Amino acid sequence: MAIRYYTIPAKRTKEAILKMQKLIDMELMGMAAGEFTQFVRGQLFICAEYLLTNWQACKDPLDTDAELIVSFCSVLVNLICKWLSLAKKYFTLVSLH
Repeated sequence: MAIRYYTIPAKRTKEAILKMQKLIDMELMGMAAGEFTQFVRGQLFICAEYLLTNWQACKDPLDTDAELIVSFCSVLVNLICKWLSLAKKYFTLVSLH
């Protein structure tokens, strides 16, 4: 496991949570395609990796802001579920037979 030598402030994590919640509430609309891609593949990915990797590497995980990590992961799962529920509108199921 690689341990990253950078930190992400709690403020930035809270901003990511709010942005994800806004996307869920707006059914993934309200953001340009490029902005959405940068958020998901950039900021969101790095934030998730940082939180999970560094929380696991802590000597005492309870010393970290576990509530923030749980909140982030919960909203992230909700975002994924929302995307999956909306995906059928945008993709056509094609039989290969």
